[in-house]
Amino acid sequence: MYQEAEILQDTKYERVRDKVYVALDFPNGSAAASFVESMGPGVTHYKVGLELLMAEGPQWIEQMGKLGKQIFLDVKLHDIPNTVAGAIRALAHLPVSIINIHASGGRRMMEAAREALPAQTKIKLIGVTALTSLATEDVEWLGVKQTVSDWTLHLAKTCYDCGLDGVVASAHELTKIYEHLPKDFLTVIPGIRLNHNQMEDQVRVMTPVAAYQAGASYLVIGRAIRSAPHPARALQEVWESLLTVSTFH
Repeated sequence: MYQEAEILQDTKYERVRDKVYVALDFPNGSAAASFVESMGPGVTHYKVGLELLMAEGPQWIEQMGKLGKQIFLDVKLHDIPNTVAGAIRALAHLPVSIINIHASGGRRMMEAAREALPAQTKIKLIGVTALTSLATEDVEWLGVKQTVSDWTLHLAKTCYDCGLDGVVASAHELTKIYEHLPKDFLTVIPGIRLNHNQMEDQVRVMTPVAAYQAGASYLVIGRAIRSAPHPARALQEVWESLLTVSTFH
């Protein structure tokens, strides 16, 4: 473990430690495991996407669970209801805290996914609304006759009606979502940048503090931490900034 990661074990960060999922967007398990080790035991929440899952398989997730890590499995399932339900049953035995599916898969798909989870599971099932890489013109190209904001709200309402625990959405839609849905409906927010100049391939981004002030439940931060000269220090700065937020959703 790098010495600079030791500060992340400080108990002062207990209030914010579980608010940020660090994205492990690596091509293989070796690179991802090396990064996790470098961040030390103080960092417990990570997001694993399709690239890493396909490269290493479920056993890699199980290894992370044995290390006490909380995993958001970012698989964005989108298929016919029976297929998605089968995939959820296969994934539910893994030590994961969140699994997501595409809300645009429709009501029957989302309801089938919800029913496929064990009755007493602690896994949260959330729906992906509009990707943060999409602008209104992209949504129009898909044939949706709504703004990206209105489309996100429509999908979020559908997720809620189908019994999902929350959604993945841009921070820019948080206010609208919570005007129509209860505060205990989870919002997991990607597209987080440490400053507004870091756009990359996402067009609807926000800083950590602004996202939490808007009502976010959890943040997902990837490149802004992984690509920093000192990733542990970058995450510490995020946590420090979140400590200035008086209350969390």
